[in-house]
Amino acid sequence: MASEHPVKERVALVLGTQYQASGYLLTKRLVLTTAHAIDDIGPMRVAVPGGTREVPCQAVWLNTTVTSDAALLLADQDLVGPDAPWDERPVPFGRMGGIRKPPTAECIGFPLVARHGRRPDTEQFVGVLKTGSHMVAGMYILDGKHAPPRWGRGRQRAWRGMSGAPVFVHGRLVGLAVSVPDNWGEARFGIAPMHVIAADEGFREAYERYTGRGPRLQDVQSGADHLDFEELYAESIVQRYGRLTVFGIDLSRAETGTWPLETAYLSLDVVPGGRYGSGSSDLLGALMEELRRRGFDQPQRVEDALAPHSRVVIRGVAGSGKTTLVQWLATTAAREEFTGPLDTLNGFVPFVLPLRTLARRNPEALPTPAEFLHATGHPRAGSMPPGWIDDVLAAGRGLLLIDGLDEVPQSYRDRTRDWLDDLLAAFPGTRCVLTARPSALPDGWLAGAEFVELALAPMGKEDVRVFVQRWHEAARHTCRDDEEAAELRDFEATLMAGITAMSDLRRLVTNPLMCALVCALNRDRQAHLPHGRRALYDAALQMLLVRRDEQQGIRATEGVELTHSDQVAILQRLAYWLIRNDRSEADQATLRRMIRESLAVLPSLRRAGEDAELLDKVLRHLLGRSGLLREPSVGTVDFVHRTFQDYLGAKAVLDEEDIGQLVKHAHDDLWEDVVRMAVAQGRPKEVRDILRGLVGRGDQEDDYAVRLHLLALACLGDAAQVDPETMQLVSDRSAQHLPPRDNDTIERLVAAGPMVLNQLPSHPSLAPELAEREVRVAGRIGGDTALPILATYATHPDLKVRTAVNAQWPQFEPRPFADQVVVQLIGVGHPVAAFVPAHLDELRRLKQNERVTVSWAADANEIAGRFDLRHLRNVALDRPRADVLAAFVGARVLSQIVIAEPPPDLDLSPLVGEAVSHLTLIGFGREQSASCERLWSDAPVLAGISGLTLRGMHPTTLAPISAVFPDLVRLRIDAPPSIPGQEVFAPGVIEFIE
Repeated sequence: MASEHPVKERVALVLGTQYQASGYLLTKRLVLTTAHAIDDIGPMRVAVPGGTREVPCQAVWLNTTVTSDAALLLADQDLVGPDAPWDERPVPFGRMGGIRKPPTAECIGFPLVARHGRRPDTEQFVGVLKTGSHMVAGMYILDGKHAPPRWGRGRQRAWRGMSGAPVFVHGRLVGLAVSVPDNWGEARFGIAPMHVIAADEGFREAYERYTGRGPRLQDVQSGADHLDFEELYAESIVQRYGRLTVFGIDLSRAETGTWPLETAYLSLDVVPGGRYGSGSSDLLGALMEELRRRGFDQPQRVEDALAPHSRVVIRGVAGSGKTTLVQWLATTAAREEFTGPLDTLNGFVPFVLPLRTLARRNPEALPTPAEFLHATGHPRAGSMPPGWIDDVLAAGRGLLLIDGLDEVPQSYRDRTRDWLDDLLAAFPGTRCVLTARPSALPDGWLAGAEFVELALAPMGKEDVRVFVQRWHEAARHTCRDDEEAAELRDFEATLMAGITAMSDLRRLVTNPLMCALVCALNRDRQAHLPHGRRALYDAALQMLLVRRDEQQGIRATEGVELTHSDQVAILQRLAYWLIRNDRSEADQATLRRMIRESLAVLPSLRRAGEDAELLDKVLRHLLGRSGLLREPSVGTVDFVHRTFQDYLGAKAVLDEEDIGQLVKHAHDDLWEDVVRMAVAQGRPKEVRDILRGLVGRGDQEDDYAVRLHLLALACLGDAAQVDPETMQLVSDRSAQHLPPRDNDTIERLVAAGPMVLNQLPSHPSLAPELAEREVRVAGRIGGDTALPILATYATHPDLKVRTAVNAQWPQFEPRPFADQVVVQLIGVGHPVAAFVPAHLDELRRLKQNERVTVSWAADANEIAGRFDLRHLRNVALDRPRADVLAAFVGARVLSQIVIAEPPPDLDLSPLVGEAVSHLTLIGFGREQSASCERLWSDAPVLAGISGLTLRGMHPTTLAPISAVFPDLVRLRIDAPPSIPGQEVFAPGVIEFIE
């Protein structure tokens, strides 16, 4: 828990030449005080009780408005001595949540009346904070409980000097004393609310600069018990979710196979889901708007993609990192350590709701907010104050992290959606992130609740490299000596070389689970990896179930020795039971029953001892030594990853000759991976029966035709052998669903993998909407086979299709894509977008420097030298850095520059004296109005620019624009026709864009 505020070492005395004020230390040098008291007092000094002396300081931010009358002062050195007690955690800020019963508050400062001789001293003012008083003025009122003090010398107010004194409720800083209202005597203070102060953009910037974090406010109206519990809850979230289990780090000791989440978390890319319109008339501007506002399949880091949206569905295949993302969001919120785009989530309270657990508990009655902690087995559930979660959600501070919608049985999913709709309707300010496998939800299933859908993209080359490096760094800590560590470095180098050179291996390491599996097997097998997905899983089971104990010389640790086949028999029985019953978890009684049933058919186990004793031994062995089972909560058991459950369940299907059941349930997304795993393990006849069964069901059941036919197509890539007739049958049926007609079909085609690429029509005259979908499928699947398809559509007559082709570049190696696809775009005059500096290098190699879009937040250094400035005519820049235009000084024929989301401090001075004649600024949002005004206030005179286009910039007046651009003959703007300042332009200069 945080230290109890106020703390005497933080109460500050602020001194000027003419005035005395109070304040409070936020850090050892940063002081929060009032603005009006320091506005005209000249040099300032600050001292604190027990401090060594008065220290000079300067204001780094101030606001003199009545409701935000505050300043931040920065002292020249620490104000507290090295031996003084100090809690590094931030001072908790508070927000009053309504006008209910006034709470007791305390205000402490240095009033003149409290002087002890010539020495200032403190006074602690205690009273009730009345949030229902002075509401029109936007302030709080603090009424004292004692008689007012005598008037000061010369009829000055005795409380003079208390300006800037901090006001605390339940240990949270809720405001600053700034006035003594007239006509109410001396026992009443006017308080500038902390939530108003913290909302000031300048305060937030300065606070973050000097503390390293954004300000957080807590609702303090509920009482101290709620606030204290919230801190304990945050600590428990970090303890519960703050470590990540990484497969295969140390097979001899499972406890060393975890990493602290803050170092293990690897940010992944997502594909945005939203689609928006375009409105620019010139080609370069249209391209930029298409790239920025349509999104296509350009990957974004998941943190960037989450930031603008309050409700998000994250789709991802098994092992893609969905649960890890949920853990990272929960722990980072609990620590209040979000930075960058997600820093607005600091102060939110995370609630992790694993649907696998909730569905096992009671899928017909999902929990109310008051039941969240009990339903998930949270250790703090019993001490939660009544009403705490409701208060958090009502204040708009809840972060719901709902993991694994695909693990809810299909028959209950609509009920789950109703539960979520009701929850968000009751608490509309709640942020929500929901995870699911790609096929678990129909396209737009949650659109009515305004959810945005994002899909986790396969790991790129750099992500794989970083993951492999981190895995081996962690594994080195388990090495017994330098020789073993050196050997591990050789394994790492061999593996990375293999991933780069072998396309089959490259296709496998597309998510964190498969990356970790390959790393572990590469180490275990001395850099000799098995080929294919089935062989990898078989090897993984052998490694986990037998080899790790053999290598350590461990035998019969639980009093029983289980062979590989013994363990597989038990585990696949459990896996298939879970699958048939739409479960992801079972209680230990179920596992004991599985063991008992297995004993009847495993003679080697029956000889090991009496059944009752043997059950306990086998149970302990499977939980403690198999490496495949775990206890997510007391009395329950599940597989360490759903993928192993599906693999073993598929093995059980084949062993029990239960293909009819497999085909019967194949439309259920919970069975999809089981089907593919069964095909991967099946013998030719079994594979034929499964594939023909899928096609037959799809032919008979129109509702499932797309799902089943494309699942059969996906299975072709998993099968070791398929007879030609069956292969042709599957190909013919899947071709009926091409090109894809909706996003759901796109996801299924992408999941099917490279087999799809041979099926795509790839016709250059295909209708634009259908062609764009094919482009997205080819780009998402990737690989060399996709390049000819993208090259075909690079010459499509529709701008949107060509732009979609261009947007796939980040998914491929720069040079092959440039040589096969970009050259086609260049050939039809399409202005090519570059997404990383290496793309600019390829464009220069291809001598394509006339029209280029730089589609990342580039600075001048990243661009300089990568253009042939002799031939550059048009350039577009996406979210550039402030200095970016310096890279284009000396461009002889550069006539047009398009900038999307220019920074407010963009330096326009490099354009002085240059050849640029037209400038387009695309803002996308009314929040850009302040940035627009700052651009003109700092800009030099840019004579020679005759055309200016402003989209989404929303200036408040046009007058400053004429001063910066005196030679304008055309100003295109989407501002309302009533905007002021038009009179400074000649008639006909301004054109309003609809």
